[in-house]
Order: sequence, then structure tokens, then C-alpha cells
Amino acid sequence: MDWQELLNQLDWQDATRQERALRNRLKERAQHYAMPKDTVNREQADVLHVVTFRLGDERCALDVRAVRGVRSVDTITRVPSTPPFYRGVVNVRGQIISALDLQAFFDLGGTPITPKELLVVESNQLTLAILTNRVEDVVTIPRGAIEAMDMRYALGVTRDRITVLDIDQITADDRLIVGGKHL
Repeated sequence: MDWQELLNQLDWQDATRQERALRNRLKERAQHYAMPKDTVNREQADVLHVVTFRLGDERCALDVRAVRGVRSVDTITRVPSTPPFYRGVVNVRGQIISALDLQAFFDLGGTPITPKELLVVESNQLTLAILTNRVEDVVTIPRGAIEAMDMRYALGVTRDRITVLDIDQITADDRLIVGGKHL
């Protein structure tokens, strides 16, 4: 094996390599823009862009369009006389947001999660901080790869065992309404 040749191929500083990469990117963009608009819309409709995260031992995902941010957990201020799934409130850039423990919300049992990161989501005119063990990645899932399941709060599950949650159904749940107003 010629190690020098391999290093030369991997050298990003090489002007020829940079030029080739730029041409390939521009060619891909040109092909994308040259496609008929209805083809592009159909391709976008056939996939779902999601943020994946850990919830205990489970891998879950939410539509990326509902996600407003990801933050590390600093302080969750407990609110007395609230259900177990309502862990309290957090301050996100001066806005007080309810922190929701989906493991308790879904009554999954097991050891309560020790949240490390928050997914700030917005749906049905409600902003929530979803407690997670870890936010993993943004991935694209073909809609055909999501197998329906009998759960109101999920669109389905993938072969990789990622449960794709339906944030619209979660935020529409009656348990999130107290005194006629959302938590």
C-alpha cells in the first residue's frame, strides 16, 4: 500500500481535490434545481426529517419542524401539586417553559430518567421542554419505512426501533390543560 498516495488523496488542502469537490457539489445542486417542481415536492413528501433522542432505553424521534432548540438541563424548578409527568418549569432565554417527562407521560415505568438535555418543541400553540437523556441526530426517514403502531402519540416505529412520536397528538392531550389553559 502506498501510504503517501493515500495521504495525498485525503489531503483537503490539495487545490485539485477542492476543485473536484466543489464541481461535484455544484453538479448535484444543478441536477436538483433542474428537476420538475412536482418531483421535488413528491420527494419531500415521501420523507420525514426528525430529531432522534434517547428516552431511557428507548430511541425516539420528533419532526424537526416542531423543534425550536436543544439545551442542556440547568435547573428545573418543581411546581407543587402537579402530575408526575410535569417535572416543573425551565427558563429558556427569559421564557418560562413547562418541562415534560415523556417516560412518565406515557407511563412507561422503570427508573425515572435523569435528564441531560431538553428538546424545546412547539405545537398547537404550546411550547414545551421535552426531557431527554441525550439528543442524538437529525435523520431523514422515508415515510414507507415507518410501520404504524397502535398508539395515539406515535406515527409508528422504524426497523431500527426508533419510535416516531406525533408531537401534535402529545400537545393536544387533555392532561396538559389545567383550568382551561395549557401547562
